[in-house]
Amino acid sequence: MRTPRFRRTEPKGRTAEERANAKVSRPDAREKKVCRPRHVHSDHRTSIAPAKKRAAALVSQWHRSVRSAAPPPPRPSSGSRPQETPKLTSKRIDILSDSTGETAEKVVRAAMLQFPHSGVDLRLHTRVRTKDAARPILERAAQDGALVVFTVVSPELREFLHVASYEMKVEALDLIGSLIGKLSVYLDRPPINMPSGMLPLSDEYFRRIEAVEFTVKSDDGKEPRNFKKADIVLVGVSRTSKTPLSTLLAQRGLKVANLPLVLGVMTPPELEEAPQDRIVGLTIGLDPLVEIRKARLRQLGMSVDTAYGLKEQVKEELDYADRIFKAHPSWPVVDVTGRAIEETAVIILETLKEREAAKNSVRPPT
Repeated sequence: MRTPRFRRTEPKGRTAEERANAKVSRPDAREKKVCRPRHVHSDHRTSIAPAKKRAAALVSQWHRSVRSAAPPPPRPSSGSRPQETPKLTSKRIDILSDSTGETAEKVVRAAMLQFPHSGVDLRLHTRVRTKDAARPILERAAQDGALVVFTVVSPELREFLHVASYEMKVEALDLIGSLIGKLSVYLDRPPINMPSGMLPLSDEYFRRIEAVEFTVKSDDGKEPRNFKKADIVLVGVSRTSKTPLSTLLAQRGLKVANLPLVLGVMTPPELEEAPQDRIVGLTIGLDPLVEIRKARLRQLGMSVDTAYGLKEQVKEELDYADRIFKAHPSWPVVDVTGRAIEETAVIILETLKEREAAKNSVRPPT
């Protein structure tokens, strides 16, 4: 049996006119409103156009003036390499001293380490003890625009240098005058105002001379019997700054001996008999040592391919030295890689001083 279909029928009681009115009242059948622009009078439009043109002209003129006044943009650096500092080849420092000038020169050179590649020329004027000797130096400094650094102990000459440099418009620096004044107040006594070169020879001076002579005789293991008498014994492979360090320490009044460690060569028995707390081992990095040895070979006019400069040979020597150092744990080992001899000397002295202090602290009172 089929399911009957239901037909949609209009509700009863509605006439044809009512149905027509219902269609007209639907929202989608309503007429859409159209938004029309307001009417603008032609005279109003013509009055706005010139004002807009004048404003645009003023803005364009302002942009042109800004671009012309602005500095040019910096040029980009090529690559990532930093720009090198230009050398100051026209600068000069005159060091004036009433003695050897060693003190002033050391201070100036230490300060100049903070200005690498500056190209400054240092001129040393020694034994300047009168106004007549100092005046030409200041005159040349004023003419060349040089800086004057002086160490003078005479109050009269020091006062002359201050006044004359001011009158000549010379930049001058007194390194020792203010220190002498401070010491005089602190110690409550007047200074003798005598240059060091004119002072009588002291026991300290003769002690330093004796230390230098001892060090020269004991260089490079020449006198193994001096190991017992030495204040310090430096041990290391070739080109680890043993000789320069020995000389520098000797100038401080220390008797220094040094011994090179050679591959396959046993250390002398005198080294074992020497006080072990005075022996210091020196080591260095492999690559820096290879470069140092090759540079030495080139200075001697020899081939860099000899065994002395080969990396394998150098490594074996360093390993041999390391085995000796490990067999003597009481020896402090100082790495000299990239260090100046002055810095290495300070490290050695501090290490030995700490050991001496530790030894005295555990020593029973007498």
